[in-house]
Amino acid sequence: MIALAIKKYYYDEILPKDAKDDSPANIRICIQLIKPESKELYYKSLNLPYVQDQLIVVEEIKMNLLAKSCFAPGLIAMMSNLIASAGDIDTDIIDNEWFDEYAEGMGHEIYRMQISQEYYHNNITFNKIADVAYSQYSAVVFALEIQSKVDPSKTTIRLNPNEFKFTEWETYNYSLYIICEDIDVAKDIQVLEMQAEKYERLFGEPRISKDDS
Repeated sequence: MIALAIKKYYYDEILPKDAKDDSPANIRICIQLIKPESKELYYKSLNLPYVQDQLIVVEEIKMNLLAKSCFAPGLIAMMSNLIASAGDIDTDIIDNEWFDEYAEGMGHEIYRMQISQEYYHNNITFNKIADVAYSQYSAVVFALEIQSKVDPSKTTIRLNPNEFKFTEWETYNYSLYIICEDIDVAKDIQVLEMQAEKYERLFGEPRISKDDS
């Protein structure tokens, strides 16, 4: 009810009349709901021409994960470990190689890092970035976020867009979703922290410094 009141007040009292049909001018609200049916009730009660709100239903996420875990056993444990910090784990509890690997995996988290043409050359592919991240930083780049610079509300997230080429740097913001050990590794991938000789060997062209650009 509070979200509906905020939305109605903004739309009726604050938003200019000539902007009410302009979707980017509409305020965005992010809400966590308990029941799935609350999402449909929210949209019907709002009765606005355009809604860009993000509604998160916990039960829907739980049911989707349970369904997916039937096809991929262990998915729920993996997702739980990725979204929560594990801290230091005592690997002496179980003297087994599989537990050492599991404990190491629990220390990994998901990071979203925006990249720029200052460090990534034009026409580079997502596949190449993922390959370098895995081989040089022991990290997994699994998704790409594409956001319009003109209208930031227009955002697309693509899972493993293998042959995607980064070309329209002036039009879009590009962000990588990375699974790695800590934020320092993610920052290294963000700027491709490595020696110039290694960069040229991996990408087939020299790194362009700020002085050269």
